[in-house]
Amino acid sequence: MDNENKTKNAEHTAEKFEQEEQPETDGSEGIVSDPSLYEKLSVPYESVAVATEMGNEFYQEVCALREKYNVPEFVIAFEVNAKAHDIFGRERPLAVLQTGYRGSPPGTNRLIMHLVKKTRFGSLLIRAMEEFSLTILGL
Repeated sequence: MDNENKTKNAEHTAEKFEQEEQPETDGSEGIVSDPSLYEKLSVPYESVAVATEMGNEFYQEVCALREKYNVPEFVIAFEVNAKAHDIFGRERPLAVLQTGYRGSPPGTNRLIMHLVKKTRFGSLLIRAMEEFSLTILGL
C-alpha cells in the first residue's frame, strides 16, 4: 500500500472512530499502578486553603509545560486532599476538585466531549466548568 492510500485509510479509521459510540467507563477497571505512591500523594494538606494554593501552583506549572511542549489544547481535572472538620468537629479528609483548560473553544470542546464519552469523571468536569462559568457571570 502506498503512502497516499495509507493516509486515506488512517483518516477513514479516525473518522469512523470519532463517529462510533464509545462505551462509558467509570475508570474502576484498572488498578492503582503504584499503591505506595498513591497512598503518599493522598495525605491531606493541613487546610482547604493550603490544598487550593498547592492545586493552583500545580495548574500554573502544567500551563508552563503546555508552552514548553507546544500543546495547543488541554483540559485538566485533578484533586488534592485537605484536612477538614465535619459538623461535629471531627477531622475528615476532603477532596478539593480543581479543573482548568487552555486553548480554543472548538478544540477545548472536542477534548471535553471525548472525556465525557469516556469517563464518569468527564461529566464531573463539565459540571464544575458550568458552575465556574455561572459564578463568573454572577448567576
